[in-house]
Amino acid sequence: MELFYLEQADLNLPECTLDLVESQHIIQSLRKKTGDVLQITNGRGCLFSAEIVSLKKAVTVKLTSLIRELQPQSELTIAVAFIKPSRFEFILEKGTELGVRRFIFFRSRYANYASSNTDRFEKILRSAMKQSLQLFMPEIQVFSKFDDFIEHCTDRYAEKFYAADAKSNSLLGILLKNGLNSRSHIIAIGPEGGFTGEESDIFQHHHFLPVGLGPNRLRTETAAICASAILAQFVATNTKL
Repeated sequence: MELFYLEQADLNLPECTLDLVESQHIIQSLRKKTGDVLQITNGRGCLFSAEIVSLKKAVTVKLTSLIRELQPQSELTIAVAFIKPSRFEFILEKGTELGVRRFIFFRSRYANYASSNTDRFEKILRSAMKQSLQLFMPEIQVFSKFDDFIEHCTDRYAEKFYAADAKSNSLLGILLKNGLNSRSHIIAIGPEGGFTGEESDIFQHHHFLPVGLGPNRLRTETAAICASAILAQFVATNTKL
């Protein structure tokens, strides 16, 4: 199945027009014709069937039916301290494929890079969502101050973790023992230099649980994907959620 994105998709509209990114792919790469049927998501859990009614410049479609509408299994958030933008992009792509619903990038003491190129990030999210045939477009938030990030998390997430070191209890072990008791959870991943002792104290003061991700030292992007995979797979197989 080929999936296309139209944020304004609405059965109540007589016709909808896809943007140039989607239109060029449909016209130039796939060589679709008037009357062909497309599968479209609005990025908010809905999958529509649509018929092409025009191929002039941009593709115009008529939504014919709502095939299905999903509710998210969880609100998995991965928070990553600033690293090189190219490594951010890897996290966005692979994290989206795994089912991450929200990405947060934040400043920490040892973070040496900063990027708020959300236009570029959103293109990656869109592509990864469609490639993995998902119906939810992840969100992105950027915090230039560590304290602002912590404040944002205070009452928003029921279960909070941060990647500490190999001496901490493993994330997988904690999940197998205690499970997840809500749909809203977050894990914070540090930059290449890790979190400072002060930052670790702040995390724990705000009820973040220190966890390990295995015996080996991992790059930030590897740690982010490892944590995403563990949490996403646990949610997917945990019937209580």
